Amino acid sequence: MKAQERYFANMTRIIKGHFYIKLYSEKLEMRERSLNIFLAVTSSSSIAAWAIWGDYPMVWAGIIALSQLISAMKPLLPYSQWQKPVFQYYRELSELVLDAEKVWVKDIAEGELTKSQILDQATEIKEKALKASDSLLLKGISLPLDKKLSKIAESQLEQYLFNSFNVKKRK
Repeated sequence: MKAQERYFANMTRIIKGHFYIKLYSEKLEMRERSLNIFLAVTSSSSIAAWAIWGDYPMVWAGIIALSQLISAMKPLLPYSQWQKPVFQYYRELSELVLDAEKVWVKDIAEGELTKSQILDQATEIKEKALKASDSLLLKGISLPLDKKLSKIAESQLEQYLFNSFNVKKRK
């Protein structure tokens, strides 16, 4: 593999990871928001509904009990704890993507760097990406793979590469 191809491959892996982590962060935020809305609605409306519709007291008691159980378990749910570190990781990848693209556009694509310098740059962005990833692992976070998000991230990468570099669909 040529030095330029190696750099571009590293850069595209980081860009895909950037899209994937952004989607994952949004998923975590949506779960947190949905859970908070559920808790707010059930805790306030269930008591009112129970008072108004006394026909099904066990149903309303069950809804209130479920709401209280979820509220008590909420701090223990992993996505509540993952939200901020995953967003921070996304921000680190965003900066890395910008830096990697700048090197590609200014130096590599224009032929300003030697093969050795390009390989050094490829290694450098890979090391920075690993360091950013390690920051999550050090916080005890190992994100499970979400195949649906990965597929969406791949599609976003393809569109991005076409729009930014006029690169057609990868195989």
